[in-house]
Amino acid sequence: MDNIIDFNRYKDKKLEAHKIPFFTKNAIITLKTEEGKMKYIVIANIVMRGKQIIAMNRLDKDEENIGIAEAVIENNKVKNIQKITEEEFAEASKHFKQIIKNIGESNN
Repeated sequence: MDNIIDFNRYKDKKLEAHKIPFFTKNAIITLKTEEGKMKYIVIANIVMRGKQIIAMNRLDKDEENIGIAEAVIENNKVKNIQKITEEEFAEASKHFKQIIKNIGESNN
């Protein structure tokens, strides 16, 4: 049962975060755009305001910035992504920076 959250986290339960799967393995996403297909790897995810927000890095091309978007989940897989508001982006960026910093510190 990889997609279970601790229900003791009342705030998440209240926001229905228990219905949103958490990634336990590296998720590879292929998105179709006007430019063609693009491959991304999900490097971190959070539940924020009842939405699954992912930080992703492009696999098929070097990009300096990490993308942040809302994941549209269907059958426990990322079906698509949606843009988030500037306010959500700012909040998510803070969380992801801390997560990435903590990962870097734990690897040293």
